[in-house]
Amino acid sequence: GAGGTEGSSQFRDVLWLGNVASATAIAAAPQDAVAVAAAVCRGVEPGRCFLREAGGSQAHIDSQDMRIWWHSSVHLAELPREDWLASRRLAVSSIAAPVLWNGQDTDNIFHLLVSFLGRLWLHAHSNFPDALRSSPSGDPVLIYVFDLHPGRPGMFGDDGKPLIPGIWAKEFLQLAFPGVKITHVDELAKDAPLIFHTLHLNLVNWGSWVLPSEDLHPPRISRRFIGPHPLLTLMPQAVKRALDIDEAEGDRAVLIVRRSPPAGRRLVNERELVEELRQLYGLTVRVADLSLMLFAAQVEAVAHASLLVGAHGQGLFNLIFLPAGGGVVEVPPCGVALALVYNVAELFGLSFTEILDSSCDEEFMAKFQANQCQPCVAREILSSGRAPIDLDSANVGDCERLPPACDVRAAQTVAFNNVSRAAAIIQ
Repeated sequence: GAGGTEGSSQFRDVLWLGNVASATAIAAAPQDAVAVAAAVCRGVEPGRCFLREAGGSQAHIDSQDMRIWWHSSVHLAELPREDWLASRRLAVSSIAAPVLWNGQDTDNIFHLLVSFLGRLWLHAHSNFPDALRSSPSGDPVLIYVFDLHPGRPGMFGDDGKPLIPGIWAKEFLQLAFPGVKITHVDELAKDAPLIFHTLHLNLVNWGSWVLPSEDLHPPRISRRFIGPHPLLTLMPQAVKRALDIDEAEGDRAVLIVRRSPPAGRRLVNERELVEELRQLYGLTVRVADLSLMLFAAQVEAVAHASLLVGAHGQGLFNLIFLPAGGGVVEVPPCGVALALVYNVAELFGLSFTEILDSSCDEEFMAKFQANQCQPCVAREILSSGRAPIDLDSANVGDCERLPPACDVRAAQTVAFNNVSRAAAIIQ
């Protein structure tokens, strides 16, 4: 279907207590307000309690727990009017701009595209189009709150500062969403307790992604009968326009994405492939490790190419910045067909090809065979959508919970079994 917002809820006038134990405002608050908050939030982890007024003439306190993403829950209590009026006196500040409160568990570019950036782009287009333009006043049109789970690895640095979103996503957002402000729960807590005039909890969740993930093993979703998504294709164009990148200035080269150590899935005979493409076919070929480049340089390098080539990895998802008519050639490890790059290419209207005649390093294959692994091969299904605006967000159930030793993406190196054949496919 259209990839809705299952599991998400929007509320008006919500009091967030923040970390009540450390909020200096609590000491000076009216005792009836403190009593209500203490009763409602007893047993709830600090920073996870929200209060709002119940509708109608409800005379009792009702509450619910909601999961943010899949690993963090929040407690939302609905209070009778008298209790609500008492508790809201705890607030020392308020936020007028709409707030989207969401989780995220990785800085992986694929995840950021299909959950955070893609979903935010569609939501803003439908509900907050001004968030896609700079605000004349400089005030944010929309605020996006990252609620990161401290128990997940890679969420915070040694200094306690959040690592998500990383530089790639931050710069993308600044360019494509100039009216959106990013913040984190810990930053908001400095101004708590506070009132959100509009709070949308869990806009981004597994039921609302613009593509399914299923532990990164979804099926291939063909859009050949409905075409690329007309709104999502505008998102990378907005980034290129903000950077003043002219695709016409490119030389339509083949851009090979290099993965440098310690990254896995490194192409061991990359040099031979480059020589073959240049000498036999006369192609302009460039090689770049996009992870070592500034964001603007990454976008420009891809926008000035015609074809993106590389082993499966984050760098290939920069394919969204290719010019119209561009394409991507994926080299999946061990010759096992994967789905993620294919799905993004289909969603954004770019051609996809793969080179399956590849081998993985001996150490990985030894573990693969010792564990009697069976590879998870992505099958192709047709999109369930009936129009280009439709999305496929539903979990299909293929290849779930694949043991790490059996995941070909854990290979350290990938080699073409026949470089000449690989070059011919690219040409």
